[in-house]
Amino acid sequence: MRKNNQLVIRGILLALFDIAAVYFSLWIGLVLRFNSFEIGTYSIGLIIVGLIYTSAIVILYILFGLYRSLWRYASVEELVKLILASIIVAITVFLLNYVIGRPLPNSTFAISLLLQTSISGGLRFSYRVARVIKNSIKGNSDDSGNRNRVIIIGSGYEAVAVIKSYSEGNLNGKVVAIIDRFNSVGTMIKGITIKGKLQDLEQIINETNANEVIISSENFTKEDIAFTLGICAKTNCRLMKNKLLDRTKGRTNVVDIDPTDLLGRAQVDLNCGEITKFIESKTILVTGGGGSIGSELVKQLIKFHPKRIIIFDIYENYAYLTKMELADTYPDIQIEVEIGSIRDEKRVEAIFSLYRPNIVFHAAAHKHVPLMEKSPSEALKNNVVGTYVVCNISAKYNTDKFVLISTDKAVNPTNVMGASKRVSELIISAFNNSSQTEFSAVRFGNVLGSSGSVVPIFKQQILSGGPVKITHPEITRYFMTIPEACQLVIQAGMIAKGGEIFILDMGSPVRISELAESMIMMYGMTPHQDIKIEYVGLRPGEKLYEELMLKGESKKTNHEKIFIAQTVPCSRDQVRQYLNEIKYVINNSPDLESVNKVLKKIVPEFTPDEEN
Repeated sequence: MRKNNQLVIRGILLALFDIAAVYFSLWIGLVLRFNSFEIGTYSIGLIIVGLIYTSAIVILYILFGLYRSLWRYASVEELVKLILASIIVAITVFLLNYVIGRPLPNSTFAISLLLQTSISGGLRFSYRVARVIKNSIKGNSDDSGNRNRVIIIGSGYEAVAVIKSYSEGNLNGKVVAIIDRFNSVGTMIKGITIKGKLQDLEQIINETNANEVIISSENFTKEDIAFTLGICAKTNCRLMKNKLLDRTKGRTNVVDIDPTDLLGRAQVDLNCGEITKFIESKTILVTGGGGSIGSELVKQLIKFHPKRIIIFDIYENYAYLTKMELADTYPDIQIEVEIGSIRDEKRVEAIFSLYRPNIVFHAAAHKHVPLMEKSPSEALKNNVVGTYVVCNISAKYNTDKFVLISTDKAVNPTNVMGASKRVSELIISAFNNSSQTEFSAVRFGNVLGSSGSVVPIFKQQILSGGPVKITHPEITRYFMTIPEACQLVIQAGMIAKGGEIFILDMGSPVRISELAESMIMMYGMTPHQDIKIEYVGLRPGEKLYEELMLKGESKKTNHEKIFIAQTVPCSRDQVRQYLNEIKYVINNSPDLESVNKVLKKIVPEFTPDEEN
């Protein structure tokens, strides 16, 4: 509220200044026209025309947003707006001058336009100019090492915005060099010299005594980040990245890089027009809608203007928070939170009866491998029985499409969780072959930042001083960001015809030890010295590496990042038989050995941990 009051007061003061500038410029125009300070009979005309002129100036400046902008960010765009508004007003008042009998000479308006524009524009830029001069003097006089000495990587629009922010004092520090792969060494940008290319980084850091490096390049790969991290760790530099806040005003900030940057993955190319047709005005149900994947699915889906989204989850807190996060931004979309378990057939049917969803995204599942090895019957209850319940009721209510969120651990599974998800894929196949609903599944690997994933665990261990605990030095995993995975899930659901198991392109597998080392360097520390890495051995059911598909299993789709697994179909009768056997184990012998035995029968490629 205080900030809003300050903006209002500043706007009023600016308007009063502009009114004074108009009257002053008209008066000077008369003085120059008659070469005398005695304007005599034109005094009344000055008052009348001045009232019209000032009213028009204030109204048009308001419409052009010239009283809302901050002086410190006064830009060329703002100056253009001011000049354009002033010209429109001057021409309008000039024409009105004829209508009301020419109370002022014509030449007065040309002089007043030039003078009023100069005064109003000069005030708005004076603050910015003063800041530049002040910080320039400060920068030349303060080389004591108390301020950050910054190297910028990149020379595009965002890099220029960072340099401007430092030169104007909006960011604390002094830019001492630019590194760029496209422009010639020795050329200058905003007075800062391009010292070299990325391979010269260590030498340039030493030459300039820099203590901070900022990535501000759109063409920075995973390998570039890894190289830069290594140099920064070696030279005790902090590595940051640019975050543009307002492109129109060139406002920017610098923030720490995060684990998603380590992937270096290109942005997902979405067919937004087709997805809008797929989602718009539909009722969408997301099971597990409060979880890390489910909640992001909700956030991505709502952008395509569904009629209603139902967040169905057994945990009320995260589901409620997801709704609250979106409710204000999307007031015209109905966001419903329903609490319940996918195992509860009556509860699930009540929700379908009430909302009649057109599309179901089934993200509810138990996914933690070690926990499911300890509680194997729970994996069967949720991942198998729960999936069957939701599929059966979706088919009963003629849902248009059903998309299962599956996992790479369903391929040649070595643990209960992976095998249970493979059974859920078989359930999808069976229902697709025996109902009007188009059932499909999407299979992908680990997502950075999801609950229980290595990234938040590593972060906590690093900030606690270590050690970072890894199961095996050779273990690798596929990774995606949560938004990327969810965007591709929606894209896959759109192109699904029924029966497919879609596989998302996860890029190259990441060695977990290298991820840990990079994260340690992200926090400005040296792996194995400042933070130890400890290898604790593979956990029950854990593989050294994951597979997204069997050999020769996939075929391409029209989307370069989505493939289709070629799998053997399953019948509804087979699934009913599997379900009966699974329920028998759940009710009579829910131990790991019995669960593994029944899963091995259903999924022949399943090799439980004791067989490895």
